[in-house]
Amino acid sequence: MLKLDKVEAGYGQARVLFGMSLEARGGEIVSLIGRNGMGKSTTVKSIMGLLKPTGGTITFEEKVVNRLPPNAIARLGIGLVPEGRRLFASLNVEENLVATSRPGGWTVDRVMDLFPRLRERRGQMAGTLSGGEQQMLSIGRALLTNPKLLILDEATEGLAPIIRTEIWRCLHGLKELGQTILVIDKNLSEMATLVDRHNIVDKGCVVWTGTPRELAADAGLSSRYLGV
Repeated sequence: MLKLDKVEAGYGQARVLFGMSLEARGGEIVSLIGRNGMGKSTTVKSIMGLLKPTGGTITFEEKVVNRLPPNAIARLGIGLVPEGRRLFASLNVEENLVATSRPGGWTVDRVMDLFPRLRERRGQMAGTLSGGEQQMLSIGRALLTNPKLLILDEATEGLAPIIRTEIWRCLHGLKELGQTILVIDKNLSEMATLVDRHNIVDKGCVVWTGTPRELAADAGLSSRYLGV
């Protein structure tokens, strides 16, 4: 469904991605993991058209998307839960959900069934929600674009343990539905039963790919690339 082939990208004269290559097949959940500053979020920006690659190709369902604007890439079926949530603070919960929604299986009521707290806060301004509630709203907003591929960039970062548990429960539910997901996160233990394949990123490229079980069996990989 998604394939990056030797993608190069950066900011001005500073290059961040050095031949980034990875793929996600339909129905898979794959991860990007690695230390901070290794290029994970830059990879997400390149996929979404927020940053134009200077080399390599990005294809989605066999269509090259390198030069498309972000709105066109989103319409192809890629939904993003961005780092930092980036909600419309002056809109209420329901308005945030419908602002970018597209027809499909995900509806406002279905998202609120997934996250009952959003139904309770339906008329509340997004900027007044707790951090965990804002993250639920960000995920719900992405789902309402009815994406073929869902990208989550640090979706559990800085959240209370009980909220993180709820987010992981949601992701397991999406896996059962066959949703294709690219997830960037630091919580290896939570991802162990969720992710089909890890991609370790170091200095702007994928240096190792394998299953969570294979990663857990190789302590050297964790110490060398993940700092744990």
